[in-house]
Amino acid sequence: MSRTIIAQAVEIPTPVGLVAVAITAAAVFGIVWMWRSTRPTPLTPGPATMELGDEPPAIVDLLTGGFDVDDDAVPATVIDLAHRGYYTIEKYGDRTVLRLREHVADQRQLTAYEQRVLQHIRRKAVDGVTPAEVLTLGEAGVSQRWFRAFAREVAAHGRELGLCRKRWGLRHLAIVWGLVVAAFAGPQVAGALAPRTDTPLGWGSVGNIASGVALVAAFGVAWLARNATMGTAQADTALGRDAATRWLGVREFFRTQGDFRAKEAASVAIWDDHLAYATAMGLARQ
Repeated sequence: MSRTIIAQAVEIPTPVGLVAVAITAAAVFGIVWMWRSTRPTPLTPGPATMELGDEPPAIVDLLTGGFDVDDDAVPATVIDLAHRGYYTIEKYGDRTVLRLREHVADQRQLTAYEQRVLQHIRRKAVDGVTPAEVLTLGEAGVSQRWFRAFAREVAAHGRELGLCRKRWGLRHLAIVWGLVVAAFAGPQVAGALAPRTDTPLGWGSVGNIASGVALVAAFGVAWLARNATMGTAQADTALGRDAATRWLGVREFFRTQGDFRAKEAASVAIWDDHLAYATAMGLARQ
């Protein structure tokens, strides 16, 4: 005599499933609100000026980029190191190369991110010559992991100078990841406490569908929290706002008085550190 085995389905009540969805939605709202509330203060550029400050180009990229490090900081650092005599930047047709120098007159101590760039250039050199392509992002250049480490070092230097602070403190991190736990806990608890049913259509109840949506959305909450808290975005300080306002004034001067759009890296021999700073501020894309 055969016996049919009917698997029991979890049948989450509709109100409980909707509560799980509401918890996940609240977690998303909470993380977005935390992100917006910790944004740097919007700044107005200072008077247009050509007077450069003491901050290195990568720090200027941080200050003028909303207190976040973008990929302009790498070529800006490359050009700055060329200006300081670590190598020359030469162009042959469509090809740009970096030719290392044996003797460097510059006596300033290199920062961690400057050392990272210089070591990469030296590691990729053949007979003292490095193709500029090794400094781009991608398979032929640097990796995303390399750039993230570079950006973290720039941000750390900015904090050492008192120009910025960590955007996410321990309290912020506890709240954000607490919201992630709550987002996952809602559908999990709903499923664990829900009654079982032998009804074949029990799996398709409104409460079950709502809890499933909440569980999938919880993974989105975790992704949102990870991207928000593990980036290099910093919060501003009073000193940093003053410096950023001044450098935004320099950017306005460069934008109106000097056309850096067509300037290439090899022209550092003419433009000196002005080209490095223009690159850091997104004005010299070549």
